[in-house]
Amino acid sequence: MVLIDAPGLDPARVWSEVERNAVEVLTIVGDVFARPLLAALDAEPSRWDLSSLRAITSSGVTWSPETKAGLLRHVPRVTLLDSLGASEGMASRQAATADDAEIKPARFAVNDRVKVFREDSGVEVAPGSDEIGLLAVGGRIPVGYWRDPDRTSGRFIVHPRTGQRLYRTGDLGRYRPGADVEILGRVDRQIKVNGYRIEPGEVEA
Repeated sequence: MVLIDAPGLDPARVWSEVERNAVEVLTIVGDVFARPLLAALDAEPSRWDLSSLRAITSSGVTWSPETKAGLLRHVPRVTLLDSLGASEGMASRQAATADDAEIKPARFAVNDRVKVFREDSGVEVAPGSDEIGLLAVGGRIPVGYWRDPDRTSGRFIVHPRTGQRLYRTGDLGRYRPGADVEILGRVDRQIKVNGYRIEPGEVEA
C-alpha cells in the first residue's frame, strides 16, 4: 500500500508515485480526484509510465462518463470501478473499460442488499416511480458506531416490512427502468433554493 504523506491533491505526485512504486490499483473519490488527475495526463501525456496500473476504483461522489473516457484514453488497459456503498457497507460495483461502446452514468443492479427510501418518511420508494430517495445497503454491516448512539440511530435502520438491517450511505438515488439504481449525488451536498432542492450530482451527470 502506497500512501502520500502530504495534504491536498497533487496530481503530478500521484502519477509519479504510481510509476515509482508500480502501483496496480489506484483508489480515488470520483471527479473530485479524477478531473485533476486527467488534466495532468492531458497536459503531459508522455511524462509517466503507468503500465503497472490495472484498475482505478472510486466511491463516494459522482464519477462522470466524460472523465472516465478521458482517463481510458491515457490508460486503455485499466478497468474503472465505481463502487456503491461506504466503509460501513459495500453493495456492488460497476466496471468501465476502453472496450465499452458507451460509458454511461453509474447504475447498480437492484437486489436484496440495495434499497431506496423516502427521505422524509423512511418508507421504501416504489420501483419504477422515478422518485428520488436515500440509498441504504444491507448484508455484512456493523452493529453501529462506537459509543455514538445518535449517529448510529441516524444511519442504521431496520426495514419496516422485512426486518432487514440496513445502512444509509448518504447517497441520493432512484430506481430506474430495467431494475437498477441510479446514483445522483450526496444528500449532504444538496443545494436548496427557494424551497427547491438541487442535486449537484444530477447536474454533473
